Amino acid sequence: KLRKMGMPADDEDPEVYMGDILDKGSLEEPMEQCDCLVIVTSGVPKLRKREIVKTVLAKMIGKQRMPKFYYDEMPEEVDWIGCKNQIDVAKEKGVEHIVLVSSMGVTPAKNTPENTLNKIGGGDILVWKAKAEEYLREQGIDWTVIHPGGLLNKPGGERELVLGVNDELLDTFEDRGATRAIPREDVAELVVQALRYKDLVKNKSFDVVSKAPGDGKVTDDFYKLLSELP
Repeated sequence: KLRKMGMPADDEDPEVYMGDILDKGSLEEPMEQCDCLVIVTSGVPKLRKREIVKTVLAKMIGKQRMPKFYYDEMPEEVDWIGCKNQIDVAKEKGVEHIVLVSSMGVTPAKNTPENTLNKIGGGDILVWKAKAEEYLREQGIDWTVIHPGGLLNKPGGERELVLGVNDELLDTFEDRGATRAIPREDVAELVVQALRYKDLVKNKSFDVVSKAPGDGKVTDDFYKLLSELP
C-alpha cells in the first residue's frame, strides 16, 4: 500500500515482531532505525455471557440495566504504562514522529467520573488515555493524536470523514450531518495519511467521525481534509 501511494517501502518482506508493551526490553529491537511509531494499543473491556442474559431479561420486564464489563489488563497498565513504554523506547531510538490513536472524550469537560467509558469495568480509561497524551506532548518528539469516535467493524473508504477538535463533535456531530462513529478501516487510512502529510498534522490533536454511507461525499482528498485543521 505504501508503494502504491509513492512512499518509501523498500523491504519486500517487512519484519514482524511480537512484543509486550509492558516489557520495554521487548520493544527495543523493533524500533531500531524506525522513523515513525503508530500507537494503537488500548484496554479492551469484555462482557461476561451472563451479563448479556441479565440485561436482556431486564429489558423484557421494562427495566434498564447497564451490563457489567471487566478488563483482562486494566487501562492503567495498557493505556498509560504500556503507552509510556512505547514512547520512551521510541525517544531512545530516535523516532521522529509518533502518531497516537486515542479516543474522543479526553478533554476535562468530558473526562469525568460520570462518563460511561470511565465507568466501564472501573477502568477510568479516558483518564489514562489523557495522561498518556500529555506525556507524549512533553517529550520533544513530533507528535499527532487522533481521537476517533465509536469504532465500527464496517468497510472503509465509503464515507465522508468529519474532523473537529476539543471534543466539540460530541455535541455538534448531528449539526454537521455526521454520526458519532467511524469504521476502523477509515481510522487506519487516516493514520497512514497523517504519516504522509506530517507537516499538516505535526504537534496537533484532532477528532474524527464519519457521515453515514451515501451522505456527503466520500473522503478521498486527505491533503484537503487535513489542511482544514486549525
